[in-house]
Amino acid sequence: MSALLALSTGVVAQSDPFLELGIPTSAPWEDPAAKKAGAAKAEAAVLNPLEAALPGRLAGDLAELLAARAELAALPAYARTRPQVFPPAPVENAVAFEEYRVEARDAWVRALDFLLALDAAAARYADAPRVKARAPRAAAFGVLALSYAARARFVRSWDDAAARDAALGRLFDEAVPELGTPEGAWTRLLARFSAENVRRDAGLVRAAWRAGGSAKVLSPAAAAAVEADLKALSPVSTKRFSLQAAAAAAGPEFALPSDPAPAPAAAPERPRPAFLPPMPAGELTVSSRVAAAVGAVRHFFLLDASTAPAVPSRAELRELASTLRPGDILLARRMDGRGGLGRPGWWDAAGIYLGGDADRRSAFGDDSLSASLRAAAPSLAVLSTATASEDLLSVVTADRAGVRAAPLARFGAATALAALRPRVAEADKAEALLRAARLIGGALRGDEGELLERVYAGTPAPGALAKRFDESFGTPAQAFDFVAGLRPGAEHGDRRMSVSEFRAASRRPKWDFVDSEEKKR
Repeated sequence: MSALLALSTGVVAQSDPFLELGIPTSAPWEDPAAKKAGAAKAEAAVLNPLEAALPGRLAGDLAELLAARAELAALPAYARTRPQVFPPAPVENAVAFEEYRVEARDAWVRALDFLLALDAAAARYADAPRVKARAPRAAAFGVLALSYAARARFVRSWDDAAARDAALGRLFDEAVPELGTPEGAWTRLLARFSAENVRRDAGLVRAAWRAGGSAKVLSPAAAAAVEADLKALSPVSTKRFSLQAAAAAAGPEFALPSDPAPAPAAAPERPRPAFLPPMPAGELTVSSRVAAAVGAVRHFFLLDASTAPAVPSRAELRELASTLRPGDILLARRMDGRGGLGRPGWWDAAGIYLGGDADRRSAFGDDSLSASLRAAAPSLAVLSTATASEDLLSVVTADRAGVRAAPLARFGAATALAALRPRVAEADKAEALLRAARLIGGALRGDEGELLERVYAGTPAPGALAKRFDESFGTPAQAFDFVAGLRPGAEHGDRRMSVSEFRAASRRPKWDFVDSEEKKR
């Protein structure tokens, strides 16, 4: 039978039960040997997505988590300084002034945003036990432990402040539309991080943390933070544990995106695909012609193109830059949603567009402003007259590392972008650009929010700015014009954003929950 099969199919039969029974294992146009070799190669090269992404994002995630932990730790201390808002002793049927209620809600929304950031990190690192190499596995679990310990310690501390007034508990249980959390979030967190659960789960996490040697592969600051938080939780000592059980105990509470792949550092070139793919080389057979035809159809209709959100290409940023003018405010939505922690709003990053020499010459009539900007910030020196617009140091932005000038290709590596133009005189814009240049190299406590306020007085943080634009659109109070934008989308397709789409995005919650049923629970 094997000989007949070899003669009829042109394929040498192997000791395969499917072949022995005459059942084809591949399509007529496929080469079974090549398919088998490719499958073996792919299986050997399989790497856990978390393990593959770990080198590119471990340091950044640790910095973000430590910053979120520090901000959370400061909130219970702040509550103790506001006894009129957070009573130091139990009260019944207390009626708080509206301004106190607003203050308590603002503090809770800020805390919840940090908690969701920690929860999102737990979702990204939940597969830590599946990482094969010992050191990366210990590092991944260390991040998971840091996230869990910070969340648990805060919830226990915050409950001490909130439990004395039932009205505060009801306030914290209200839905938070700007973040996207449903009703009952506080009750849910209390159930997850109850005193009994925390002592048990913290014991598992501490045992796995120490047995795996996570403290040796994390930064000293991160290791010290985990040890301090776990100690404060009074964990129950345990000798019987598994890494899987510890990871489950430290896992996320909310259904947030768990893709560990880091966002690209800069916009890719991403040329448009050719009209047709190249024809296969070598002798043409019926099988190769059929395979080429199928490949051409899939190529032409982009059937294999990724539908996942992608950062804009350099060509799209080049087109966007052609519509910008110096002094415009750029808003961005980052790929992983980590920006703007502690501040509600779908837009979480901002920058001031300086433009290039040609842009400033066109807007202000000469090169005097460019000379003043370079005097204030020598890093703005012209790279080359042939430098592409998206590669010029044309955007002033801020983060925890300080204020810097960045090319549009780097700032634009985001899910979405938009530009707003302040309705101010050109002379005032020139002064604003000088203020932005003088900030380069310094540090700002409030990141993008303080940057916008320092450059254009009265301008709030990115999310609040977009919300203000939406609310004042078409009224005498409108202080900005929408210039252009790029909406979230896949690699190919028209991503140009309209003003109505920008306004709709400004109303979206900051956090995107994976499960649509999450908000109903």
